[in-house]
Amino acid sequence: MDGESLALLELLKRSCGRSYKLVPIGEIPEALDNVTEDKIKKELDILSAEGYLDIKYRDDSVFLCKVTPLGFIVKGEERLESDGSAKWQVKPIRIFVAAFFGSLLSGAILMALAAVMRYAL
Repeated sequence: MDGESLALLELLKRSCGRSYKLVPIGEIPEALDNVTEDKIKKELDILSAEGYLDIKYRDDSVFLCKVTPLGFIVKGEERLESDGSAKWQVKPIRIFVAAFFGSLLSGAILMALAAVMRYAL
């Protein structure tokens, strides 16, 4: 997603939220820099086709839309891509190894406890 699409999506998130809202196309170029109405219509089509925006109605001057749940998580994904670091991503094999050895250790502790309890009584 390019910068103009992301800026338009952020603007629509602030103005529409999670509900449908009637937005005049003429007001959007005032909020975004160097964007024409034709470019906005093109970006709306792209955002709708990619699933970030749900457009119910559109004509030459207004459109009725809401941002989809996918549109609300796109900022986090863009931030991860721009950082270039994946230090918070845990590999599935590490989860498996930790779960396996954790269950093995807890089983050994329970077996030792059961042995102590059997011979103590």
